[in-house]
Amino acid sequence: MPDQDSFELAHPIYLDTPMLVSFLAALDDGVYYSSEVAEKLGKTRKSDGEISGAAKLPSLASLLGLNLSASGKYSRQGAEDQNVESKFVREHTSASLFNRLRSRLHSDGLVQIISPDVDIAEVRPGALIEVTGTIETDPMRTIIDFFQSLWPFIEGEHEKTQVLPAVKRTQRRNMSPERRAELEALEVQQALAKEAFEEQQQTMKLVDMMKSDLESSPIVDLVLRNERVSGLITASREFFGTEVAAALLGGTFSLVGKVAAVNPRQDAETPVIRRGAMSTVINTGVVPMLELMRQNFEDHNIQLSVPDPFIKGPCLQVIPLAIFV
Repeated sequence: MPDQDSFELAHPIYLDTPMLVSFLAALDDGVYYSSEVAEKLGKTRKSDGEISGAAKLPSLASLLGLNLSASGKYSRQGAEDQNVESKFVREHTSASLFNRLRSRLHSDGLVQIISPDVDIAEVRPGALIEVTGTIETDPMRTIIDFFQSLWPFIEGEHEKTQVLPAVKRTQRRNMSPERRAELEALEVQQALAKEAFEEQQQTMKLVDMMKSDLESSPIVDLVLRNERVSGLITASREFFGTEVAAALLGGTFSLVGKVAAVNPRQDAETPVIRRGAMSTVINTGVVPMLELMRQNFEDHNIQLSVPDPFIKGPCLQVIPLAIFV
């Protein structure tokens, strides 16, 4: 076990509990979630009494358990022992079990630390590794989240649009040329706004379809990046909820997991979008769409960073046990 002063407690944000329990059971021949601890408390109560008497009866005093005091009085001491036994249950949580497992992995040398000086070519599939970096989502998820967060505001602005009342032909003929031109300009403006909103509705239908397509997979693809290597993290959707995503994305965290694949080439390009229909058209459809969106965001001064659909350089594909801080 690591020294208590040097061991840091980890807080897992993402935790694959079945994998955690399996690893612990393999190392410890089973997993103990709780233990019963008995605590025995002892208490002694003393009682003192004094009896006046003469010093000529030492034998009787001894028989009665009396001691002669300096004042010529006999004192008697009695003691009563009371024992109280308390029992309580000490239980593990998933986080405490993870800390216990991580401590064991480090102390037994069972985990490989991916530090900046590690040669990625020496990492083998099946290795248990620990690596630190920034967590990112795939670019399609970034686009989907952006449009879905923006859509309520677009709908709200559209509802505020004033609908022009219908104007009959006879009413138009009776209008002045200036008033008629003003009305026609407003009608053209309203028609364009309606057409733009309908196009946005069609875009949102496409966004909803892409979201459904991605979420049909039980796996969530994440990217971990640092100055040495990038990792494609294939996380289980069962343990990757909304709160986990909000806590992880964009932050720097550590990861423990099993290596599924290794690509040590410096010029390697590993696709990030690997799930659903969009993965089949990544070069012909996704890449041009992302480039167009980047340009549109720049033209409209929208501060949104769209992740690259490829991991450039050495890459590890990892099945995570835990992502923690």
